[in-house]
Amino acid sequence: MSDVASPSDLAVVNAHVLDAPVADAAAEPEARPEPAGPAPLQQTEEPRAPGALRSAIGALRQALGNDGIRRLGISWMLGIAAEGALTVVTLVTVFNRGGVFAAGILGAVRMIFAVAVGMMSG
Repeated sequence: MSDVASPSDLAVVNAHVLDAPVADAAAEPEARPEPAGPAPLQQTEEPRAPGALRSAIGALRQALGNDGIRRLGISWMLGIAAEGALTVVTLVTVFNRGGVFAAGILGAVRMIFAVAVGMMSG
């Protein structure tokens, strides 16, 4: 038996397809069942990101417009940057003198106070 259909078989199939009733375009469409699951969300208002971003930029401008707050922010930023730079320089120096073990000990010693305070605070 061959899996390929002969031209006469295709003619019989096509004849059945052509004999099928054609739906009237003016007739009511068939009712389709609703899909299962939650209904799709309807977007009722514009996304809030542009307004929130505009609000944040306005607050930042207002804060940086105040001379005292601007100087405090710059001082804080420089202090954090200096602390990070000191940590890196200290770790590199300890690593060069004592290797990986000494750098690990330095990291553990630096964390002792933070761990102790965290445990006491609950």
